[in-house]
Amino acid sequence: MSEKPFRTYFKEENVRMVPLLNIDSVGGMHSSNEVGEYEPEFILDMLPFKGAIQGDVAIKETGDSMSPRIPSGAIMLLRRVMEWQEYFGYGHVFVLVLTDGRRITKRVTKCIENPREYVLCESINPAYPSEELPKKMIYSVWKVIDVLVHEGY
Repeated sequence: MSEKPFRTYFKEENVRMVPLLNIDSVGGMHSSNEVGEYEPEFILDMLPFKGAIQGDVAIKETGDSMSPRIPSGAIMLLRRVMEWQEYFGYGHVFVLVLTDGRRITKRVTKCIENPREYVLCESINPAYPSEELPKKMIYSVWKVIDVLVHEGY
């Protein structure tokens, strides 16, 4: 039985090369990013992602608060959410760029006590508690579209 060439599994019209940036996002709200706020951002590589669109980027996850869904070292495909102040899309996983330059990865849900001014940031790993985050601390929002996990032998 002959096997199909590897390239036939990816139809060119469904795959887009996306820049892998040298920055990371951390799962923990109180953790530092590996690439800080004042270090230059640049493209490390171009990676193929099925379903990616123009403007998407890829970055690495650091830390274990989003494990096992997004383990440390995973590469996330991100898409910028332009009108997040009007509609957040609660319940999804996002990378939030904060006004102090930190980048955090969390599942964002509605803050019941004060939904106008706060969002609730949840970790996947139950060892990390949820935290309320003031919306005024959010600079930009990027939805996690896909995650590449490298679990080689």
